[in-house]
Amino acid sequence: MQGRKADLTELEKNQGNTLKSGRIENSVNIPYQEVLRYGKYKPKNELNMLFKKKCNNDKELVFSYGSGMTACIVMLACQIGYGNSLNVYDGSWTEWAERNNLKNVM
Repeated sequence: MQGRKADLTELEKNQGNTLKSGRIENSVNIPYQEVLRYGKYKPKNELNMLFKKKCNNDKELVFSYGSGMTACIVMLACQIGYGNSLNVYDGSWTEWAERNNLKNVM
């Protein structure tokens, strides 16, 4: 489960990033802004619908982002409205891409 902005992949391309843009294999992206309204979590029923739409109920979820702090926003929303997955990958797309040798060839 990634919490990156939906347009981040395009942003990464335009910043001259040394890593390929993309996503962690088998991941689903729910930007953290989608779980909040006016700086507070959306109601439980709305969060439940969001996670049901995006997630396969029988899989354990792991939350990632650019940092563990931001991943926790989406993880807590999941806890409130969907289930009890409390796994955070506090690395980031950068760490995952580096470990998987996804560097751009310049």
